[in-house]
Amino acid sequence: MCRRPFLLPPFLATALATILFAVLGTKAIPSPDSQVREAGHAPTPQLSAFEWLAGSWFAEFDGTRAEATWTRFDADIALGTTRRIQNGKVVFSELRRIRRTDEGITFQAWQAHGDQLQGGGKFTLIRHSDTEIVFEYPTNPFPRLIVFRKQGADGMISRIEGTVEGKEVSREFVWKRAKP
Repeated sequence: MCRRPFLLPPFLATALATILFAVLGTKAIPSPDSQVREAGHAPTPQLSAFEWLAGSWFAEFDGTRAEATWTRFDADIALGTTRRIQNGKVVFSELRRIRRTDEGITFQAWQAHGDQLQGGGKFTLIRHSDTEIVFEYPTNPFPRLIVFRKQGADGMISRIEGTVEGKEVSREFVWKRAKP
């Protein structure tokens, strides 16, 4: 014997949905733009959401040429490097990592000073969209925020913000995608 599934009459289904909505409120219904959240809590996306950052980038500032490279964002860790060249010598280099874990997404960077690497503080993803990625390390005076913002098809702005000697400071770097 085949049993027919139980279906609520439309008026009863509507009434039940109305009651649930009234009791639970809008908090139970995720908004379409829930990928960007407030108050320092971002959902944990797949790293592939940041794929636009992958590849090679270059910039010119302070009399130096800067080069940055990011691996693909197709696993749980993406790696990056940056170096600044002035008068044929590397005056700054950095190793970077964006990592996805069960706790969220973090950004870490280590700067080379001679033969030693320094840094490594963990910045946490606080918001993201299709064109922006923002990490924060609230207890670090500078940088406290690291921002990557996509600019058109072949541009990016990276920005660092924080406090130096009690004053709010920010620095912005304009990057162009390197041609293969």
